[in-house]
Amino acid sequence: MVFLAEQATAYAPFAWLAARASGSPLVVDGFIGLHETRILDWKKHPESSLAAKVYFVSDWLAARLADLYLTDTEIRAQRIRGFTTSRTDVMSLPVGAPSWARSLPRRTHESGKLRILYYGNFIPLHGVSLLLRAVAQASSAVSVELTLIGPKKPRGPYQELADQLGLFSNLRWLDPVAEDALIDQIAEHDVVAGVFGDSLKAQSVIANKTWQGLAAGRPVLTQRSQALEEIAPIVGEQLIVTEPGSVDDLADRIVDLARRGELPNNPSAAADLEMYVQHRFEALGKWIRDH
Repeated sequence: MVFLAEQATAYAPFAWLAARASGSPLVVDGFIGLHETRILDWKKHPESSLAAKVYFVSDWLAARLADLYLTDTEIRAQRIRGFTTSRTDVMSLPVGAPSWARSLPRRTHESGKLRILYYGNFIPLHGVSLLLRAVAQASSAVSVELTLIGPKKPRGPYQELADQLGLFSNLRWLDPVAEDALIDQIAEHDVVAGVFGDSLKAQSVIANKTWQGLAAGRPVLTQRSQALEEIAPIVGEQLIVTEPGSVDDLADRIVDLARRGELPNNPSAAADLEMYVQHRFEALGKWIRDH
């Protein structure tokens, strides 16, 4: 079996030749597409640029050449099937939560006060600007504390925005921590913030922190998307969604959560999510055995 790693679609023709020479199937990891990430999400180049066309063709060709194409959500798998040939199998494998994201005891929640945790890179996918504006708006009605964990270098513009919004006492900026240390940060907060970006990718992925927050037993506040329809029935009210691009709706949800006597919690969410992930990976195991 020849495996083409994510963000390596430019090498798809060579991987295909190696697979055919060895009589092996070609499996393409399409969890991160070059065009959707660098052009549609990060906006590194204009969509009309040569670089954008090269990235698009690389991703398209990788999907066409693959015997099995892997992605992370079913909505993304459906889109990829529109690019592939009939001989290509497309499979979605949920990211799931790591073992450190264990179920936490309920936090004692003080009415009228909410502690929100954001962690990740400060890239457009996460929509940090919208989150900051919503926190500023909600702060006029309730007490909100927002902790942001991420690298120093790209956070500058967001710190400037926070200062413009008057968010001096509401925010705490922390440098990245070891992945398994995130559980301690999650434990100290009431809610985990998800994704609020406006790109196609933001609408089609389920972020790692969404899986992790839910598995740890915390409500996750994130924007509505087709991708989330996969897991919404499993976790119920623990997943709190807002209208994409709406500062007002996000601010209203923050105020509502701050005023609740008890935050939503689904004790079986972690186990049910793990069962869902396992079921999807069993399908991958069967494909490998059959090929």
